[in-house]
Amino acid sequence: MRLIQYLIHPKLNNPLHEDYKKAVIFAYALVVTNIFLIFYLAYFFVFHHQDHIKIATNILGYLGFLIAAIYFRLKSDLSSSLGFFMFICTLPVLVSVYHTGGIYSVDNIWLLLLIVCAYLFTNVTVGNILSGFVVAFMITLYMLDIYQTFPFKAYVVQHTSTHNVFTYIFVIVFLSGLIIAFKKILEKANHKIQSLKQERIQELEEKIKAKTEELSKLRNELARDFHDEMGNKLASITILSQSVSLRINNPEGHEEEIKQLLHSIEERSMQLYHGTKDFIWSIDFKSDYADELFIYLRDFGEDFFVKLGVSFYSASAIKPEDNLRFKATVSRQLIYIFKEMMTNAAKHANATQIVFKMKELNGGVEIYFSDNGSGFSDHEVCKRGINNINNRIKKIGAILKVSSSLNEGTTFTVWAPLASKD
Repeated sequence: MRLIQYLIHPKLNNPLHEDYKKAVIFAYALVVTNIFLIFYLAYFFVFHHQDHIKIATNILGYLGFLIAAIYFRLKSDLSSSLGFFMFICTLPVLVSVYHTGGIYSVDNIWLLLLIVCAYLFTNVTVGNILSGFVVAFMITLYMLDIYQTFPFKAYVVQHTSTHNVFTYIFVIVFLSGLIIAFKKILEKANHKIQSLKQERIQELEEKIKAKTEELSKLRNELARDFHDEMGNKLASITILSQSVSLRINNPEGHEEEIKQLLHSIEERSMQLYHGTKDFIWSIDFKSDYADELFIYLRDFGEDFFVKLGVSFYSASAIKPEDNLRFKATVSRQLIYIFKEMMTNAAKHANATQIVFKMKELNGGVEIYFSDNGSGFSDHEVCKRGINNINNRIKKIGAILKVSSSLNEGTTFTVWAPLASKD
C-alpha cells in the first residue's frame, strides 16, 4: 500500500480529492503492469534475442511506461498525466502490433486495454480519439494484409505461440487486479455512503427535535405575549365600559366623568388596534429580517413624529441582499422597545429632533436612537419606563446602552443578535 501511495501525487493522495479513487486504481494498474513488463522483457531477451525489432520495441515501450509513471507521480492534474500516459504507451504498442502479426497479433489486446483505460481514467473525449485512431490503424493493417505487404499470418504461425500465452495470462492478471481494485474502492465508497446517510439522518432528527422544541417555545411565547399585550387592554376596556354603563343610567353630575371614561376607552382601543397590528406583522416571517424591521419602524416613526411637528431622520446601512435575520420573536420585542422610546421622546422629553439608525455589527445588528429632549437623571429611569425596556432587552439576549443628561437629550444603543445561518 505504501508503494501505491508513493506513486500518487501528494495532492491527489487525499481521500477527499475528487480524483483520489481514479488515482488509486490507476496506481494499482501501474504496479501490476510493471511486474508483468519485467517478465515480458526477460522472456524476449532469453528466448527471442534474435528478434531485434521486437526487443527494441519492448525496451522503448518499457522506458515510455517508466516516463509516464514518473510523470503521473509528479503531476497533480490527473487528466493531463493520464492523457500523456496513453499517448506515450500507444506508439510502441502500434509498432509491436505491426511487427508481430498485424491484425492477427495478440498485442492488439494491449490496444484494447489502453482504450479501456482511456475511458475509465481520463474522459470520453480521449477514449473516442484513441478508439478512432486504433480503428484507422486496424483498417490500414487490413489493407496491408490484403495486398500481402507484410507476411502477417506467417509470422503469427512461426513465432507467437508462447508470446500469445504470456500475453493472455497478463491480460487476465491485469483485469483481475483492476476489478479487485474497483471492488475494494466501491465497497469503501458504499460503506462511507451508508455512514454519511446515518450521520445525516441523525443530524436531521436532531434538527427536527430542536425545531419542534423551538416551535413549542415560540407558541408559548406568542400566547403569553398576546395575553400580556392585548389581554390587559381588553380587560381594561371592559371595566371602563361597565363603568360608563353604570353612570349612563344616572348621568346627572357624571357628564365629565363619562367623557373621561369614553376618552380612556378610545385611547385604549387605539392602543389595542396598533398593538394587534404590530403583533400580526411580527409573526410574519419577513419581520425576522433586519431590513424589513427598519422599514417598519421608520414608517411608524415618520408618521408618528410628523403629526407632532418633530424632525425625524432615519438611515440604514443594511440592504435586503445582506439577508440579515433575527431569531423568531426578536423583531416583536424590538418593535415594542423602540415604540416605547419614541413615545417617551414625544411625551416626556419634548424632543424636536429624532435620529434613528441601523447597521450590522459584530454578528448582530446595532440600532441607534437619539433625541434632543430634556434628558433625565439616574433616579428618573424607572419613571421613564427604562425598566420595561430592560426587561424586553433581556428576553432577546440583546445589549442596551443608555446615555442621557438633563437638557441635553438621550441616546439609546441596542445591539441585537442575529439568528445562526445553519
